[in-house]
Amino acid sequence: MESTGHYRYDSLGRRVAKQAEINGVVEQKRFLWQGLRMLREEAPGQNILYLYEPGSYAPLARVDQAEGQEQKLYYFHTDQIGTPLELTDSDGTIVWQASYRSWGAIENLTIQEITQNLRFPGQYRDVETGLHYNTFRYYDPEVARFTTQDPIGLLGGFNLYSYAPNSTGWLDPLGWCVNTNVTRGAAGQPLRATATITKNDLKTGTATNQSSRAWARMMGNSDDDAGHIIGKLLGGSGGKEGVFPQLSKVNRGLFRDFEKQIAKDVFDNGPVDVELVFKYGAGGTRPTKVIYNVFRNGDLVDGKIFSN
Repeated sequence: MESTGHYRYDSLGRRVAKQAEINGVVEQKRFLWQGLRMLREEAPGQNILYLYEPGSYAPLARVDQAEGQEQKLYYFHTDQIGTPLELTDSDGTIVWQASYRSWGAIENLTIQEITQNLRFPGQYRDVETGLHYNTFRYYDPEVARFTTQDPIGLLGGFNLYSYAPNSTGWLDPLGWCVNTNVTRGAAGQPLRATATITKNDLKTGTATNQSSRAWARMMGNSDDDAGHIIGKLLGGSGGKEGVFPQLSKVNRGLFRDFEKQIAKDVFDNGPVDVELVFKYGAGGTRPTKVIYNVFRNGDLVDGKIFSN
């Protein structure tokens, strides 16, 4: 296959257009954005509008509009981090289905009645290169590496080209850093959370508020704290999406001390990846135990179990 690609970007670094030539056939596309999420792609005679889960890069649906035809609605079915596995039409018929290797390359494309280019959260596959456009960098799924260095250098870790330590729990929709990712149960209770903490994250978190405290107590006990999933000191959010019901003496005691220990380690020695696993009693929405592990370059460097 002979192919070339030409790309255009806006002042924020987002890709807004591309022209690809594959075996002499020219393809042109334009891209519209909602913040840092791709909202729409436009090609001659056809447009695609993407809908996402609120506050997430996980796609929910797309609306296709071909010139002279009625709109067609398709639904995404994703894995635990938001990678598309299937696409179904309004009748429930599967029109696209794929399985992946560990780091995002397609293993089997079982059904492809329509083209579907979304991959890991925030990624868009370019046929002409085989690379995935990752908002601010390009990612090669065959080698599990970005093609350019991390723009923040060693602050992002010693491997300047790495994607994430674990592709099933971590995600990097911008190609900059690994975002906090929370897996939740049916009632919204956190089951597992992962994040990368860098020196730039320290002391950038937000405090809890009346709404998040009320939500935590609804999920737990009336005298519970709204404990940060990722501590405020480590850059975590105090909103509803970032808290859980936590025993106040643990939140303000051993848990906070451990977060201070992590912050000092990050300041002195560089970034870490953290993983929190929440354990529940049967049918409960208030965790009885929190397992907190800290990794550096894939190796476990610290960990504690907190009763709740």
